Amino acid sequence: MAFTDVNNLKKEHLVQADNGEWWIRKAREKTDNMCDIPLLDIPRLILEKYQSNPICNEKGLLLPVPSNQRMNSYCAPVKVA
Repeated sequence: MAFTDVNNLKKEHLVQADNGEWWIRKAREKTDNMCDIPLLDIPRLILEKYQSNPICNEKGLLLPVPSNQRMNSYCAPVKVA
């Protein structure tokens, strides 16, 4: 998922199929195209970890996502001398 899609992920975007599997069903922020993404075990556990996070609860979001600038700084390539 793109940064902005993860940043705006809410409980209403989680849906359970008839077979019991969980999915993220969300329109992409940039294109408004609907996406259906299977919610695998590890991502589901990460979402459960943040269920009681005060920042998430205050904003109605599933994850406490840092700013895009902060995220980019974590992923910046390391320059070798």
